[in-house]
Amino acid sequence: MYHFKSEPFYELYANIKVENGTFQAKYKDRFGRKGDLTNFMNKQGLKSEENTTITKLTKESKKTKSPKLHSLSTLQTKANKKWKYSPTDVLKIMQTLYEKKLLTYPRTDSNHITESEFKYLKNNFSAYQNIADVSVDMSFLGPQKRYVESSKVQELSII
Repeated sequence: MYHFKSEPFYELYANIKVENGTFQAKYKDRFGRKGDLTNFMNKQGLKSEENTTITKLTKESKKTKSPKLHSLSTLQTKANKKWKYSPTDVLKIMQTLYEKKLLTYPRTDSNHITESEFKYLKNNFSAYQNIADVSVDMSFLGPQKRYVESSKVQELSII
């Protein structure tokens, strides 16, 4: 049995004024004690409610892979965490969307779709954009192995 013990922590926030408005920035680390935060601020020469000037700003371009497609279990997990839906409810919703041709085959535990599903989605891409009321340029016109691989798709038995 786990016994959770709540422990306080401290975070550092700053309200930043820029030419076009203001925003709040947060320092990436947390501090276990208030003294640790105070020491950090002193070391950096920061004081509460102090006006400061940003002297250097570094911009970096970072590339990250797009997320994998949801499998049945990952979607059920996410829907449970976000909306408290049961796995059965998620499956029923997915089945309804599948029957309306708004979702690929829902009873799979794969993060991939088949080549024929990819072709279907590609052919109906503009219709999906209209339904969602968005406009997106399709970057890759061909199937990407990260998402499209028939050999990794199999039907689950639902009892």
